[in-house]
Amino acid sequence: MPKLTKSYIDALQAPADKEAFHWDERDKGFGLRITPTGKITYVAQGRIGGKTVRLSIGPHGRWTPDKARDEARELLRQMDKGIDPRAIAKKEAAQRVTLRDVADAYKRDRPLKDSSKAEIERHVTTTFEAWLKKPLKDITREMVTKRFNEVKTKGIRCRE
Repeated sequence: MPKLTKSYIDALQAPADKEAFHWDERDKGFGLRITPTGKITYVAQGRIGGKTVRLSIGPHGRWTPDKARDEARELLRQMDKGIDPRAIAKKEAAQRVTLRDVADAYKRDRPLKDSSKAEIERHVTTTFEAWLKKPLKDITREMVTKRFNEVKTKGIRCRE
């Protein structure tokens, strides 16, 4: 097993039929995957709760071997502590979901009439316009109650 360096990686040939893995001699769990099409991706492989987990770090070219190695060390350190980096990434992504994202997904994923989709869009862009880019985690029950009372007393555009 060689040390994964830029010159070593650039000299690799794509496998003929299925993906191949090359592992670093120095950093256990750090390697790369090369596909038959020639795509090279850095990976980290460790164990969480007794199960083998392989995580993609990023493509060769955008990631240097040294940067990918540092990222792999961090991912492997988390795995050694029993922390699943996939769960962390999923949680962070969920916390970035905005009201616009939810409204669009709701309209896309449900068999709604066009008039229902238009009505949802109207409310999202008028009643809740100020919240469109706000992550859902930042919209509190108090904000909803306040907005409901504003709409009830002053109308959708809060005119007196």
